Amino acid sequence: MKDAATLLALADTVEALTGPDRNVDAEIADAIHWDDPIVYEDDPRLLAFTDSLDAGITLVPEGWRVYSADFSVKGSSRWLLEGPKLKRVYDEDGTWEAGDDWYCGATSATHANALTAAAIRAHAAIATGEGQSAVVGAHQPTGRSAGNDQMLPPTQPCG
Repeated sequence: MKDAATLLALADTVEALTGPDRNVDAEIADAIHWDDPIVYEDDPRLLAFTDSLDAGITLVPEGWRVYSADFSVKGSSRWLLEGPKLKRVYDEDGTWEAGDDWYCGATSATHANALTAAAIRAHAAIATGEGQSAVVGAHQPTGRSAGNDQMLPPTQPCG
């Protein structure tokens, strides 16, 4: 997977598209989807990320889900993905407290491009080490934690 800055630039490219683009599909596959580089746009492994919701949904990272999709504005589509809680905190009596939610979204001229761009932004969040669940503190099997658990302030690489 590429670094967060490269992924965010790619998400911006996808978001600006007004239709499908097989060259961009190949860039997406190279950045996220496969370890083997896609060397030509007719590669049979290449999914139509910029033309198909079915292909775009395959890019949503594990642990993430579609939070909302808004198609109410003609000529525009907005998808918002929700990631796992940034942090799970266990206080001294073993009570679980949820951390901050993590959201990545995109708006584009087509449904497929908006979903694909949002998913690429979620991968950028993961590439920074954020956007994935973590447990703060040493959670013990008894439900108790050791030490002083604290929330870390969230950063926002989703753009």
